[in-house]
Amino acid sequence: MRQKEHGNIVVYLLIAVVLLGGLTFTMSKSNQGENTDSQLSQAKMETYINQVLNYASSADMVINEMLETVSPFQISFIEPSDSSFESEPPINMKKVFHPSGGGLNYMQIPEEIIDTSGGGAHQPGYYIRRSKIEWSPSSADDITFTAYRISKQTCEAINKILTGSTDIPVGPNALSNQLIDKTYSLKSTDCADCVGKNAICISNNAQTNWAFYKVLVSR
Repeated sequence: MRQKEHGNIVVYLLIAVVLLGGLTFTMSKSNQGENTDSQLSQAKMETYINQVLNYASSADMVINEMLETVSPFQISFIEPSDSSFESEPPINMKKVFHPSGGGLNYMQIPEEIIDTSGGGAHQPGYYIRRSKIEWSPSSADDITFTAYRISKQTCEAINKILTGSTDIPVGPNALSNQLIDKTYSLKSTDCADCVGKNAICISNNAQTNWAFYKVLVSR
């Protein structure tokens, strides 16, 4: 009888060891999966951020090359989707996105970095526009590139690259008024932490909308 009980105990112990080993293996695989997913998400985020910054740099290069033959106030930002994109005037050589002009490839902002929780006067996207930046050399119109309505996480990551900090300067009530529509100038009273910075990601005053801007032509 004792031998039978001893045998049963051994069997139970073996089963327990097998179950414990299986549980440990499952947890290990689960943790590995979580780490892999985290690394993949981080890698994807870095890719998207590089796309934004590289596109801004491409726009900067294209427009400054155009300035060799075209005056800043003559440059047209008409987009390929516009029905009058091929119409002249303005002549095609003055158009940023036209093959006969700047030849900048028109791109959509990656959906993965768009903020869908808030609103805004414009759709999320890239905007190249004339604007007025208070700390530029004169009162003449500047030209800016804006990645509008991106996520807070993206904004923090961009600033980490540009400034070494994830801090996001708080800007005016509606970012589109200053960065897209040129309704108002971007002033130090709107964003004190923006002064002197030609490339940074900021939020609106309510911190519900984020945009990265880069001054392409400072006048």
